[in-house]
Formats: sequence, C-alpha cells, structure tokens
Amino acid sequence: MYWQLPAMSGYVVRLLGMDLSRQSVARACLSAVLVIGSLLSFHFRKRLPRGVRSACLALIFATVAVSGVLSFRIMRSHVQNPPQWDFRVFWMYGKVISRHGNVYQPAEYQEFQTVFHPDTQFTQAVLQVGATYPPHSMLLFWPLGFGDIHTAYLFWYALQIATLILSIELLHRLFLSGSGMWGVGLAAILVFSLRGTWSTINFGQTNFLVLLFLLLYWRDRKIPRAGVWLALGILVKLYVVFVLLYPLLRRQWSVLAYTLGSSLLLAVTSLAVLGPTTFVSYFTLDPASHLPNWVYMERINQSLLALILRSSNTELRSVSPFSQPLFLILASLLISVTGWLVYRVRRDSDWGLASVLAMALLLYPGTLAHYTVALLIPLLLIWKDREKIPYGAWGSVSLIAFIYGLIGLSQGNSTFAAILITWLVVAKLGFDSGSARKVNFSSIPRMESTA
Repeated sequence: MYWQLPAMSGYVVRLLGMDLSRQSVARACLSAVLVIGSLLSFHFRKRLPRGVRSACLALIFATVAVSGVLSFRIMRSHVQNPPQWDFRVFWMYGKVISRHGNVYQPAEYQEFQTVFHPDTQFTQAVLQVGATYPPHSMLLFWPLGFGDIHTAYLFWYALQIATLILSIELLHRLFLSGSGMWGVGLAAILVFSLRGTWSTINFGQTNFLVLLFLLLYWRDRKIPRAGVWLALGILVKLYVVFVLLYPLLRRQWSVLAYTLGSSLLLAVTSLAVLGPTTFVSYFTLDPASHLPNWVYMERINQSLLALILRSSNTELRSVSPFSQPLFLILASLLISVTGWLVYRVRRDSDWGLASVLAMALLLYPGTLAHYTVALLIPLLLIWKDREKIPYGAWGSVSLIAFIYGLIGLSQGNSTFAAILITWLVVAKLGFDSGSARKVNFSSIPRMESTA
C-alpha cells in the first residue's frame, strides 16, 4: 500500500491546483513548526522544569519581537513607497470623497492614471469601475483623503497596529484566559505565524479591524450591543453579513435590531458625507457588476465560487459568475447545514458561531487568501476545547498546524482547502457536542413507582 502514497500525494496536489515551489514549502513548514512548538510548550508548560519553561516563554516572545520588527520594516518601506495594491485604492477613494466627487463614477479616477501609471489589471478593476464598496463603507476611507498618500498610509498603519494589539488581547481573554503571559505570547505568535497576517500588512488591508469587531461580537453576542459590532464589521468587510444567520436562527431580535439601527445610522451619516447623488449612484450604477470576470477567478481569490470557476475552465463573458448552478447548489447546502447546526447546538453556541464564520469565508465571492485572519477564532476555539478533540492536545496541534501549513503554501486552492477543513471540523465537533448533550439529558434515570 505504501507504494501508492506518492501517487496519492500527486493527486491531492493536482486537485488543489498547487504548483509548489521551494519558497512556498519552506514558508508553510516554518509556519507549522512555529505553531507546533508554541502550542505544545503552552500545553505542557506546568510539567516543564522551571528553566526550560522560562526559556520557552522567552523564545515565544523573542519570536514575536522579531516579527514585530519585520512588520515595522515593511510598514516603513510602504509608507515611503506605497505599492500598487491595496491601500492605494483606499486612498484614491478618500481623495475623491474629500473633493466632493462621485466615488462611484470611473471618470473621477482618470487623473490617477497619469500619476501612478498603473498596470492593466489595476486599470480594469479600479480605474474603469470606480468604488465597489457600499456608501457606509466609504466612511472608513473618507479621512484618508485629507492628506498625501504617505501621511495617510502612516495613519492607516497606526490604526492597523492598534487593532492588531487589541485583537491579540481579546484572543487571549476569550480563548486563553487564566494563562497570564503564556496566553498573551501564544495568541501573538499564532497571529504572526499566519500567512494572512503578513499579506494583510503587505497589502495594507483591513483584516485586523474586522477581526477586532468579530471578537467583540463573539464576546457580547448574548447582549443587544453585539449588533453594533456586527454593523461595524459589515462596514469593513461585506462577508460579515453572513454572520447575521447566527442571531437570526437563535431569535436574538434585540441583537438584530441593534444591527439594523446601527446600519441605518451609518447609512444616514454616509448620505450626509457623500451627498444624495453619490449615495444613490451606488445603487443605480451598480459598480460591482462592471468588475472584470478575472476578479472572481484569480488565484488570490479562495472562495467557493472562485474554486468552481477555475476548475470548470469556462470563459465568462456576458454570463454572470453567480449564475453557476454548482455554486448555487453547494452554497444552499452549506447554508442549510450550518443553519441546522446552529439550531442543534443552541446550548453550546460557540461551535455554531464558529461554523458560521468559516461558512462566511467559503461563500463570500470576494474572499481573498489573506481573509484567513478571521480563522483565528475557530482555530483558537478548537485549541480551547482540545480535550474534546480526538487524541486531545496532540490531535489539536496536528490539525491546527496542518491548516496553518495549507495557508502558508498559498498555492492553488490550498487556502480554500484550509477554510473548508476548518468548517468541516467545527461542524463535526458541534454535531458531536449536540449529540453528547442530547444523550446526557436522556440518560437521567427515571424514578420507578413502588405502588
């Protein structure tokens, strides 16, 4: 049987569409090794000799410090010489808004053609389309337009650093509470071991901010103000809309009311900032419909739709990518299974919400590889409940390291596979949790009548 392993491995590589290089394999292995070392040292810290324990903790924080220094170097380089993607797009949105232009009109961006000399893809997806974010999201980019691109990038990175630090602290409090500095160190090294973290820094993306709002929602999900965090999360990334499935199925009407109220308030504010003409233009022009089809098929897109489009090798011209029958069927199936799971494990809500988060990344058509920062929530939930996982800590470490490795490869559909595996594992654990509770309630001995 063992002679078949190379052939099976080759089949898996082809299935995932990976063209492996030494650099990607080395990156994936480094990510997995950091995860394995940090998780195992955390788990066995109380059994380690005092000197070894101190050395492990020092090594974890040293790794975090080195990662911080490298991050600052990337940020300083990008502030001095901003790359083409993605912050430059955000800054252009802010610049158009600050001069009271219509951010949804492609004509407003023609001056940037001569300033930046962009490549063909940037021209097709940005300059010839206009802004694709809804009006309330423009409130996030509006302040960037009041300064030059270098000052704006410095401000933007300062915001990202603050949200990253707050996210690390919330990860510690929600999933590693009671572990002191060990928990802080583990949360930090898990963040910096993730490929999506470095891509977020490189692109100047907003994933740390949406992670912060998702963590705040996770913390407050049983009280009405959780709806505020959902509304802010939707403002940053539209895939957070899928998270509304959770309070809807759990009949948390007050949370939904706060979400709706906060969204309306943001919409009214954006109407005042953008003006009625620009606000309405988003709905009349529908800029997202003018995006070139390669946006939904490019390798960095790791959504279910992108996987289907790449696998089918079909040329999309006048046909909408969202009309793919296989995508509609699988999307409906994912929503149905996840919704049923949320209802089934209503007493153990962590697994249900974690499955919704993973489902959101799978279904959102614009899920890029660096959106995997949001997977930190379900992965740390798996680690928190590692005793419920088959083989306990060892099984959890192996699973989390494998997912980190797939994300680190960042080749073909490996990131999609990581998201899908996370959803499958969380769904299975949620199902088992619901079954266990059901058995426990039914196994209560009945009182026999002696009459």
